[in-house]
Amino acid sequence: MRRKDREVTDVKEIENILESCKTASIAMTCDGVPYVVPLSYGYELTGKQLILYFHSAKEGRKIDVLKRNPTVCFSIFEEGEPVHAKTPCNAGYYYSSVIGLGTVEFVEEAEEKQRALGKMFSHQAGKEVVFTEAQADTVCVFKVISEEFTGKRKANMYEFKKDYKENEKLRVSFNALAERTFGLNFEDWYQNGYWRENYIPYSMVCDGKVIANVSVNLTEMLLDGEPRKLIQLGTVMTDEAFRGQGLIRGLMEEIEKDYAGKVDGMYLFANDSVLDFYPKFGYRKATEYQYVKNVRNTEMQDTEAQAPAVRQLPMRESAQWEKLEAAIDGSVHHERFDMIHNNGLYMFYVTKFMQENVYFDASNDAYVIAEQEGDTLILHSVFAPKQVSLDDVIGAFGDTVQKVVLGFTPENAAGYQAEEVQEEDTTLFVKGGVFEGFEEQRLMFPTLAHA
Repeated sequence: MRRKDREVTDVKEIENILESCKTASIAMTCDGVPYVVPLSYGYELTGKQLILYFHSAKEGRKIDVLKRNPTVCFSIFEEGEPVHAKTPCNAGYYYSSVIGLGTVEFVEEAEEKQRALGKMFSHQAGKEVVFTEAQADTVCVFKVISEEFTGKRKANMYEFKKDYKENEKLRVSFNALAERTFGLNFEDWYQNGYWRENYIPYSMVCDGKVIANVSVNLTEMLLDGEPRKLIQLGTVMTDEAFRGQGLIRGLMEEIEKDYAGKVDGMYLFANDSVLDFYPKFGYRKATEYQYVKNVRNTEMQDTEAQAPAVRQLPMRESAQWEKLEAAIDGSVHHERFDMIHNNGLYMFYVTKFMQENVYFDASNDAYVIAEQEGDTLILHSVFAPKQVSLDDVIGAFGDTVQKVVLGFTPENAAGYQAEEVQEEDTTLFVKGGVFEGFEEQRLMFPTLAHA
């Protein structure tokens, strides 16, 4: 065999292939003319000898040919999963097979015919049946005796794993790949108790290491007060040594199997290098609209500056996190398109990148997540037990704020200008009926709902 790396020499492994297959193709010749026929079989494997049992009508072309030339070749083949690749030459299928040469012997003795038919029925149907002599006499039975056979396998050396956050070895490997790919590590998020059931990695594993991943983030949204079950795909990554093998495609197919028809829609944010990939799975590009307004009070330009009324709450300790999460749980909704039941994603941001971006506005009893860049206030979220005026919240940051950019779609957009979101190397893809009219409604996903 040329491909020694795919040769199966272990007798038990060969028997496993024989056991998993049901059909053998028997190739024969007569007067130099080839002829092949697929047949159901039973088998016996003893040491280096393989016996395949077949039955058929007592007359026919194959019977005539085998009686004239009993030397045959046989092929037993099991097709596995497809191998995806960027180039056609690298695509294909995983498979297992047994091929060999043998000699046909017709079984004439009644007891042996009954036993051979029993072997065939047991292998094909998984049941033990005793055939009578009269039953055996109605068919022709022959066997192929082979001592020249080989096994071959192109095996899928990758293992699919999902939802394994409690598996420390896989979680550490996942984090290592995320670190290399994005400079991110999710371990503190897990240890702090915020990696919850909403975030589900779908990964391919090789030798115990995560080599490719697409994560599902179960994201329930309220749209004009109506709940919508969505999933967001993120943390899409492949180890550099394993790229070009279609691993992400395979993971996308697993996600489709799990969620197609069970959620209202799916979405993701893709970089520019893969814009042609996601449409193959039914996704389309979508446009978001961000709400912006100028808020400078020109009448106060010549007066003394008003100091901010908000108090910064650095998110460095669990006690502070718990207070914020309680505020999230007790908040009414201030967004037209609002994420619910996913505190873990909010906490991903405030315990990692936005520890200095949480404020408390005592006058409104509101927790506010915001960033200040010069005279611009980027308002990501407001959590308060009762409806508050966004203008009051904005005013609490002082009169140095001249422009406000909302990280969400406000319930009342009066006074705001809706601007098409233009983010470098980022394109929103969506799928599902819930996104019909998405652009016309001038919506955007909350910035803190990006997984």
